[in-house]
Amino acid sequence: MTIPNEKLPLGITPLAKTERAIMQKLFVTGHLLPGVDLSAQNIRSIIDRLGEVTNMNIFHGPTMKTPSDFDTETFRRLGGRAPEDINVTWMWDDSGGSIYIFPTKDYWCTIDLYTCKTFDPKPVLQTLYDHLHFRENMQFAEQTQEVVTP
Repeated sequence: MTIPNEKLPLGITPLAKTERAIMQKLFVTGHLLPGVDLSAQNIRSIIDRLGEVTNMNIFHGPTMKTPSDFDTETFRRLGGRAPEDINVTWMWDDSGGSIYIFPTKDYWCTIDLYTCKTFDPKPVLQTLYDHLHFRENMQFAEQTQEVVTP
């Protein structure tokens, strides 16, 4: 069904007539080697390095939570048990990222980066591999206007 332009709800432009926003998304998963430095200082330096290689500026965060520093309300919501993960979130200029690490699940890690401009994923992947010490099972998926990897 086609809706005439003058009858579009709220004056919203149909997708076929809009400009595509510049964006890039990179999702990385895999296991980290036991003994990796998961200190707040090291995680912060990794995020700073990610900002450099993506040419993005952090304007909020990172906010980091580890099993030892969740608040009382988080423990209550989890039924009185300690959370098992380390999670980190931050905001770049209109973009951001997150890292989740599960030390009790064989150091399983997921990283989600999204930006409002494109970047070369190779130095990002190398930074993550080098500084988080991913095992050989590191995998990634990338999405841009031109590329979508499985």
